[in-house]
Amino acid sequence: MWFDKDNRLNGDFITLQQFPGTTSFDDLKVVAPETVAEVPIQIPLPSFQSRFEGCPPGTFNNGLECQNCSANTFNDRMNVSACDSCPAGSVQPAAAETACECAIGFYRVYREGSANYTACRARSTTNTTGATSIHHCECEAGFYLLAGSKYCQPNDESSARSSAMLLPLVLLLPCLAMLLPAAQGVVH
Repeated sequence: MWFDKDNRLNGDFITLQQFPGTTSFDDLKVVAPETVAEVPIQIPLPSFQSRFEGCPPGTFNNGLECQNCSANTFNDRMNVSACDSCPAGSVQPAAAETACECAIGFYRVYREGSANYTACRARSTTNTTGATSIHHCECEAGFYLLAGSKYCQPNDESSARSSAMLLPLVLLLPCLAMLLPAAQGVVH
């Protein structure tokens, strides 16, 4: 490039330019001056990695360089122009990641060819992110899982008292049944 006494380009220069859809060093063309370029010259020039090597998973190509995917986004492919948002029910607190993990209160169900993020049942949650089974879902505070049930039940003093009051009545039922025929005989 040539500059005049005021540090301005005098029009005598050449530059190398890579054309869209090309990926090798051999595809560079000499362009002089810029006004005859087939496509606009991009200044600053793209990095070697973003143009020739490709951006690795966990990053995206912004046209100049490879940049990390931000939190709650991911990329699991080479040389993409944008990262994908984490699906509903998933999070990714770190940057430059290739996958998302289940959010608290969700677990991931793997099926052939796909994975779904599923919410835990009512009144249950997971303690951490990344759960991989419904078995990681636990009843929230104040609830318990009754044997043989799929759903969390309230665990408070009033329900415990009600159960305690019903137990003696259940035990007395056989005695009450024996008294009924005698009472019926008096009425007749």
